Amino acid sequence: MYNPDRIEETLEEREEEAARYKGLAKIALPRFSESQKREHIGREEILDRLKKIQKTYSLTKGYRKMERGQLWDLLKETRAEIRINANEYCPGVVREIDERNYRQMRGRNSF
Repeated sequence: MYNPDRIEETLEEREEEAARYKGLAKIALPRFSESQKREHIGREEILDRLKKIQKTYSLTKGYRKMERGQLWDLLKETRAEIRINANEYCPGVVREIDERNYRQMRGRNSF
């Protein structure tokens, strides 16, 4: 049976998720500035990015005690999950970030 209240609720939920994933995409998906300068991306930089993501996204407990390689893997997995959802809720934001990342990568390779 048609229930207009449920449609409104669903639209509100979708708008909330879109706002959430838009913010997460802007934190998680950009390339590290260190990669632009051909610098090493250290444990602290990865931890900092994960801490920002954790404010609105559930992460594995105890990640702060992980080694750099484990943190990098966690960040890659988290980015992939966020990208999938952000593509659904805010594809324009993902496209914009991807274009910026591509321009940054091309600029790096022109040295």
